[in-house]
Amino acid sequence: MTQHRTSHDDAPFVAGISHRTATLNQLAACAVPHDRYDAFAAAIRPPGVAPLVLLSTCNRTEAYGLSPTPRETAAQVQAAMRRAFADNGATGLADDAIYTHTERAAVAHLFRVVSGLDAMILGETEIAHQVQRAFACSTSNHRPAPRLTQLFSAAYRTGKRVRTETRISEGATSMASAAVHLARHRLGDLRRHTALLIGAGDTGTLLAKHLRHQCAHLRIANRTDARAQTLAELHGGEAVPFAALPDALTHADVVFCAVSAAAPIIDRAALSSPRTRPLLLVDISLPRAVAPDVASLPDVALCDMNAIQTVVAANIERREAQLPTALHIVDEEVGRFLEAQNLRSAAPLIRALHHAFEQLRQDELQRHDGKLADSEKERLDRITRALMNRLLHQPTVAIRSWAASNDHSDTQLAWVAELFDLRAATPEEEPPS
Repeated sequence: MTQHRTSHDDAPFVAGISHRTATLNQLAACAVPHDRYDAFAAAIRPPGVAPLVLLSTCNRTEAYGLSPTPRETAAQVQAAMRRAFADNGATGLADDAIYTHTERAAVAHLFRVVSGLDAMILGETEIAHQVQRAFACSTSNHRPAPRLTQLFSAAYRTGKRVRTETRISEGATSMASAAVHLARHRLGDLRRHTALLIGAGDTGTLLAKHLRHQCAHLRIANRTDARAQTLAELHGGEAVPFAALPDALTHADVVFCAVSAAAPIIDRAALSSPRTRPLLLVDISLPRAVAPDVASLPDVALCDMNAIQTVVAANIERREAQLPTALHIVDEEVGRFLEAQNLRSAAPLIRALHHAFEQLRQDELQRHDGKLADSEKERLDRITRALMNRLLHQPTVAIRSWAASNDHSDTQLAWVAELFDLRAATPEEEPPS
């Protein structure tokens, strides 16, 4: 596993696009499958920059990294992203569709994302798991820089604290739970209905969990029949061969689509067989898995990702009331993280200062070694050690205070290094965690 060296001077940055800056169709064109993470991240990474962490979901595609010049590096990644998105068919992107954040703003952005505060559905919880998977996927072939690992670990802790200390994640907080809530709103008690789930990926798995005890009969289909069988066995459903999908559609009351397909898998032709009951189609795929024109068929209703947002309308006021508290928690955790990072950056200087004083102490003890009895040596060792520690206490406290405040700390720390001739005390790479 490759270790890429970074320094304590490296600061975080992020460049990306999200539902706040682009349409769903544009986001679909910008999405990056997991098996292309490495190739895409390598394509947008400037020379000399450590590997990026790529996050790509239905609602965002972002790249996180570290650089000693975060603004310049973020701008380079931003430009490379625009070219890559254009090559992938993303057209009509606004000039400011691809945003960048650096240093404190980048940390705050990641913490808000993981906490569900930047989600299409405020407070959703899926994003925390998606970020964890993205980090694991992006770092599978190299050991990430310790500072990057610390950043994402702090983001996970922040998200957990937000969800624990506020009610911002109560109710329908994910696309999957919102989709089931929407179906229940349209059809009533789902325990009187047969549900067909198409898709056995992450979102399909979440849908299966929500539907397990909420419908009379759960049937599951997937392009890979074995995955459908596994998911059905796990959640008490019935696996349906993908080839038998047209027949399964005729026996379903509600169909949930959560697949990744280049073209719709349900169109008017797929629904041409005679039906004896109404059909509700809930499509949370990106790109769309259901052709929009099927909604004009008799007894067929279609709800897509845009419609799902209406499900949480009743919860918006309550969730937004929790937002100030959640943002305050994020701000606290950002400050705590940056303070800890600043203290880590001062650690090499503190070690060098103590080492220099200890070396002077040892030199003086050695100089008088032949003139003292053993008992005197031990007593003098204790006295000089105690004196050294007392002398260094206040400088150590001051160095830590300067580093934590981040207020002209670089100048102050450089002054300390110059004063005590510690110019060689450059920041050292932390051991891999």
